[in-house]
Amino acid sequence: MERFNAILGQDGPKRLLSNFLNTSRIPNTLIFSGPPGVGKLSTALIFASLLNDEEKKIMRNIHPDVRVLFPEFKGVEPEEIFKMRKKGLYYRLRHKNGNVLIDTIREIKRLSSLTPFEGKWKIFIIAQSERMTEEAKNSFLKLLEEPAEDTLFILITTSEENLSETIRSRGMVIRFRPLKADEIISIAKEIGVDLKKEEIFTSQGIEESIFRKNSIDLIEKLNKLFFNTPSYERMSRIEEFNDTEVEDILKILDILLFHKMKKIGLKRTLHIIDKIKNASEYIRSNIKQDRIMRYLFMEV
Repeated sequence: MERFNAILGQDGPKRLLSNFLNTSRIPNTLIFSGPPGVGKLSTALIFASLLNDEEKKIMRNIHPDVRVLFPEFKGVEPEEIFKMRKKGLYYRLRHKNGNVLIDTIREIKRLSSLTPFEGKWKIFIIAQSERMTEEAKNSFLKLLEEPAEDTLFILITTSEENLSETIRSRGMVIRFRPLKADEIISIAKEIGVDLKKEEIFTSQGIEESIFRKNSIDLIEKLNKLFFNTPSYERMSRIEEFNDTEVEDILKILDILLFHKMKKIGLKRTLHIIDKIKNASEYIRSNIKQDRIMRYLFMEV
């Protein structure tokens, strides 16, 4: 259980998972839900290493019985994604066009039918699991109907509400909290990033903190633009952001919204959440960036 000490904070999830291990009562499907960059995937990997009594291969994502699966992003290999995650850089992909496809679920189905090669358990960790296509969701649900006793699914998500209700009902949800400033600073130091307390402000996790550090000027501009400028005036400034990726604007809106919810009220908060969600869908539908940008400038 000492391996859980590598995860800062998250005492609740660690205590619950330790209890599973102590009682040998492991649910078939776990859903790790919480803000990005707070240790959900790292906790899943450590839990897998304790179940299979092997650490090095699992933490490097090369164990034959433990698979970490990400949405498919064009031009980015899974090994590269795993390395980005370890460096706190997964924010570069979080809003990009990419889905968990039915072929991924079919591969999981094939592998889950096999006997474990080295460990006791076959474990499948699906990052951004809310990005399953409809085909993938339906196929995954069939897989959950008759799970093998030695198979565990861990679904990682920052938006639990976007998982289908049927999938949520079949899994146990474990919620992860935002990290404290000193926890973020410690994690950043481990991966070679120098963060100061004033740079973190009220970040929820390591991803947001690194992104904020690298985007402070853009965050200030968008804060003024979306929360202090009428929409009809914004359109006259759209050319200033021609070199800005829509994905970055969505990430910043997520950050700003989290800190402004109380100030702007529930009605406007829900309105902006809806527009962010629509824009994310437009990206995944390959709608041109300039059209999505105009939509955000007018509607948010």
